[in-house]
Amino acid sequence: MGGGVFWFNPGPWWLPPGSIGEELGWRGWLVRTWRDRPLTALALGAAAWAAFHVPIVVLQEPLHGFLPALSFLLSVAAGAAAFQALYLWSGSIWPPVIAHFSWNWWNPFFLGDPYGSALSLFGGQLWLINGEGLLGMLVNAAITLVLMLRWRALRKHESPRFHGGFVLS
Repeated sequence: MGGGVFWFNPGPWWLPPGSIGEELGWRGWLVRTWRDRPLTALALGAAAWAAFHVPIVVLQEPLHGFLPALSFLLSVAAGAAAFQALYLWSGSIWPPVIAHFSWNWWNPFFLGDPYGSALSLFGGQLWLINGEGLLGMLVNAAITLVLMLRWRALRKHESPRFHGGFVLS
């Protein structure tokens, strides 16, 4: 029997649990590698993050339909921009880890659980109202659009103090 956070890890003992492992890979390695090209980092990170979640679509019955699966994967992909922005802004992996963990903890409670079919606090069809459903996809897409425009505009005015879309002090 292990101790600490690794006791809750559903995978092998040597893999970091959930949000820590994902954020180490997506933001800690991929975004850091492409931080000077944030739009490229976003394209690669969003595609990788969505692809990583494809097995969930196959394994979880609430996501077996075409629209639920599509909205789930597009929401996950669009959500990459906010986590990337946290990483680029802070220069640390911990803000996206905490945000990701918080999202995974509270989203099922308030908006329903796409992994276990639990109903949302507000009711409604899971694939429509969940944060990883159509509603979440629209919110995440709006955030992504704003961040993409910001990164694109800042890229045009790049200076030595520019770092991954955010001006460093």
